[in-house]
Amino acid sequence: MDIIYVTGNNLKFEIAKKVFEGSNINLIQKNLDTPEIQSFNVCDVAAYSAKWASEKLNSSVIVTDAGFYVNSLRGFPGPYIKYINSWLSAEEILKMLENKEDRSICIRECLVYCSKDGEVKVFEHETKGEIIRKIICEKGSSIDKIVIPEGLNCTLSELTEEESIAFWSRNSNDKDFKKWIETH
Repeated sequence: MDIIYVTGNNLKFEIAKKVFEGSNINLIQKNLDTPEIQSFNVCDVAAYSAKWASEKLNSSVIVTDAGFYVNSLRGFPGPYIKYINSWLSAEEILKMLENKEDRSICIRECLVYCSKDGEVKVFEHETKGEIIRKIICEKGSSIDKIVIPEGLNCTLSELTEEESIAFWSRNSNDKDFKKWIETH
Protein backbone atom coordinates (compact mmCIF):
# COMPACT_ATOMS: atom_id res chain seq x y z
CA MET A 1 0.00 0.00 0.00
CA ASP A 2 1.34 3.43 -0.99
CA ILE A 3 0.88 6.37 1.37
CA ILE A 4 2.13 9.85 0.69
CA TYR A 5 3.97 11.48 3.56
CA VAL A 6 3.64 15.22 3.04
CA THR A 7 6.83 16.74 4.42
CA GLY A 8 9.83 18.68 3.26
CA ASN A 9 11.73 17.47 6.33
CA ASN A 10 14.00 14.63 5.18
CA LEU A 11 14.79 13.58 8.77
CA LYS A 12 11.07 13.12 9.56
CA PHE A 13 10.73 11.02 6.42
CA GLU A 14 13.76 8.86 7.30
CA ILE A 15 12.37 8.26 10.80
CA ALA A 16 9.03 7.12 9.35
CA LYS A 17 10.76 4.90 6.76
CA LYS A 18 12.70 3.21 9.59
CA VAL A 19 9.46 2.49 11.46
CA PHE A 20 7.83 1.03 8.33
CA GLU A 21 10.78 -1.21 7.35
CA GLY A 22 9.54 -4.72 6.67
CA SER A 23 5.87 -3.73 6.42
CA ASN A 24 3.60 -3.68 3.39
CA ILE A 25 3.44 0.14 3.57
CA ASN A 26 5.38 2.09 0.97
CA LEU A 27 5.88 5.70 2.08
CA ILE A 28 6.33 8.27 -0.65
CA GLN A 29 7.70 11.65 0.33
CA LYS A 30 5.98 14.67 -1.16
CA ASN A 31 7.24 18.16 -0.42
CA LEU A 32 4.09 20.25 -0.59
CA ASP A 33 3.61 23.65 1.00
CA THR A 34 0.45 23.12 3.03
CA PRO A 35 -1.43 25.94 4.74
CA GLU A 36 -0.88 26.08 8.50
CA ILE A 37 -3.79 27.39 10.48
CA GLN A 38 -3.14 29.40 13.62
CA SER A 39 -3.81 27.12 16.59
CA PHE A 40 -1.97 26.31 19.78
CA ASN A 41 -2.93 22.65 19.24
CA VAL A 42 -0.51 20.77 16.94
CA CYS A 43 -3.22 18.25 16.02
CA ASP A 44 -5.52 20.99 14.72
CA VAL A 45 -2.67 22.29 12.55
CA ALA A 46 -1.76 18.82 11.24
CA ALA A 47 -5.39 17.80 10.63
CA TYR A 48 -6.12 20.88 8.55
CA SER A 49 -2.96 20.37 6.50
CA ALA A 50 -3.69 16.65 6.00
CA LYS A 51 -7.23 17.27 4.76
CA TRP A 52 -6.00 20.02 2.43
CA ALA A 53 -3.15 17.84 1.05
CA SER A 54 -5.41 14.81 0.58
CA GLU A 55 -7.87 16.86 -1.46
CA LYS A 56 -5.11 18.58 -3.44
CA LEU A 57 -3.33 15.29 -4.27
CA ASN A 58 -6.50 13.17 -4.47
CA SER A 59 -4.69 10.58 -2.39
CA SER A 60 -4.28 9.19 1.11
CA VAL A 61 -1.70 11.19 3.03
CA ILE A 62 -0.05 11.56 6.39
CA VAL A 63 1.06 14.87 7.83
CA THR A 64 2.95 15.38 11.08
CA ASP A 65 3.45 18.41 13.22
CA ALA A 66 5.25 18.94 16.52
CA GLY A 67 5.19 21.52 19.24
CA PHE A 68 7.63 22.28 22.02
CA TYR A 69 5.67 23.36 25.12
CA VAL A 70 7.86 24.96 27.80
CA ASN A 71 5.94 24.64 31.06
CA SER A 72 7.36 27.72 32.81
CA LEU A 73 6.54 29.82 29.73
CA ARG A 74 2.89 28.66 29.78
CA GLY A 75 3.41 26.40 26.77
CA PHE A 76 5.37 28.82 24.61
CA PRO A 77 6.40 28.31 21.80
CA GLY A 78 4.04 25.38 21.21
CA PRO A 79 3.45 24.65 17.52
CA TYR A 80 5.25 27.82 16.45
CA ILE A 81 8.66 26.19 16.78
CA LYS A 82 9.57 26.70 13.11
CA TYR A 83 9.14 30.44 13.55
CA ILE A 84 10.89 30.58 16.91
CA ASN A 85 13.90 28.76 15.46
CA SER A 86 14.20 31.48 12.82
CA TRP A 87 13.41 34.42 15.11
CA LEU A 88 15.27 33.58 18.33
CA SER A 89 18.70 32.22 19.07
CA ALA A 90 19.20 29.49 21.65
CA GLU A 91 20.75 32.15 23.90
CA GLU A 92 17.64 34.34 23.63
CA ILE A 93 15.38 31.41 24.57
CA LEU A 94 17.60 30.59 27.55
CA LYS A 95 17.46 34.28 28.60
CA MET A 96 13.66 33.97 28.88
CA LEU A 97 14.20 31.04 31.26
CA GLU A 98 17.07 32.41 33.37
CA ASN A 99 14.89 33.09 36.45
CA LYS A 100 12.74 29.99 36.04
CA GLU A 101 13.26 26.95 38.24
CA ASP A 102 10.99 24.73 36.15
CA ARG A 103 13.04 23.70 33.09
CA SER A 104 10.61 21.02 31.90
CA ILE A 105 9.33 20.81 28.36
CA CYS A 106 6.78 18.63 26.62
CA ILE A 107 7.33 17.76 22.97
CA ARG A 108 3.94 16.98 21.43
CA GLU A 109 3.85 15.23 18.10
CA CYS A 110 0.76 14.68 16.04
CA LEU A 111 0.47 12.42 13.01
CA VAL A 112 -2.73 12.78 10.99
CA TYR A 113 -3.78 10.28 8.35
CA CYS A 114 -6.36 11.42 5.84
CA SER A 115 -7.64 8.82 3.41
CA LYS A 116 -8.49 9.62 -0.19
CA ASP A 117 -12.17 9.64 0.79
CA GLY A 118 -11.64 12.08 3.67
CA GLU A 119 -11.44 9.71 6.66
CA VAL A 120 -9.23 11.30 9.33
CA LYS A 121 -7.35 9.45 12.06
CA VAL A 122 -5.19 11.28 14.61
CA PHE A 123 -2.21 9.85 16.52
CA GLU A 124 -0.62 11.84 19.34
CA HIS A 125 2.61 11.26 21.23
CA GLU A 126 4.35 13.18 24.00
CA THR A 127 7.99 13.17 25.00
CA LYS A 128 8.99 14.93 28.19
CA GLY A 129 12.32 16.65 28.57
CA GLU A 130 14.42 19.32 30.21
CA ILE A 131 15.98 22.54 29.01
CA ILE A 132 19.66 22.97 29.78
CA ARG A 133 21.10 26.11 31.39
CA LYS A 134 24.14 26.52 29.13
CA ILE A 135 24.64 25.71 25.44
CA ILE A 136 26.92 22.73 24.89
CA CYS A 137 26.69 22.21 21.12
CA GLU A 138 26.54 24.90 18.44
CA LYS A 139 25.02 22.83 15.62
CA GLY A 140 21.33 22.50 14.94
CA SER A 141 18.28 24.67 15.48
CA SER A 142 17.83 26.97 18.46
CA ILE A 143 15.52 24.58 20.29
CA ASP A 144 17.60 21.49 19.45
CA LYS A 145 20.59 23.14 21.13
CA ILE A 146 18.80 23.42 24.50
CA VAL A 147 16.46 20.40 24.85
CA ILE A 148 17.36 17.04 26.40
CA PRO A 149 14.45 14.59 25.91
CA GLU A 150 13.78 11.82 28.45
CA GLY A 151 15.78 8.77 27.49
CA LEU A 152 18.79 10.78 26.33
CA ASN A 153 21.73 12.25 28.20
CA CYS A 154 22.47 14.89 25.56
CA THR A 155 20.70 17.64 23.65
CA LEU A 156 18.99 16.95 20.35
CA SER A 157 21.71 18.88 18.53
CA GLU A 158 24.41 16.55 19.85
CA LEU A 159 22.87 13.52 18.13
CA THR A 160 24.19 12.27 14.82
CA GLU A 161 21.57 11.82 12.11
CA GLU A 162 21.62 8.05 12.70
CA GLU A 163 21.17 8.51 16.47
CA SER A 164 18.33 10.96 15.89
CA ILE A 165 16.56 8.54 13.54
CA ALA A 166 17.01 5.70 16.06
CA PHE A 167 15.75 7.80 19.00
CA TRP A 168 12.69 9.26 17.26
CA SER A 169 11.73 5.98 15.56
CA ARG A 170 11.48 4.47 19.08
CA ASN A 171 9.69 7.52 20.48
CA SER A 172 7.18 8.61 17.87
CA ASN A 173 3.57 8.12 16.89
CA ASP A 174 4.66 6.47 13.61
CA LYS A 175 4.54 3.11 15.43
CA ASP A 176 0.91 3.61 16.51
CA PHE A 177 -0.08 4.62 13.00
CA LYS A 178 1.71 1.59 11.57
CA LYS A 179 -0.23 -0.77 13.89
CA TRP A 180 -3.51 0.90 12.99
CA ILE A 181 -3.01 1.06 9.21
CA GLU A 182 -1.88 -2.56 9.00
CA THR A 183 -5.21 -3.67 10.48
CA HIS A 184 -7.42 -1.41 8.34
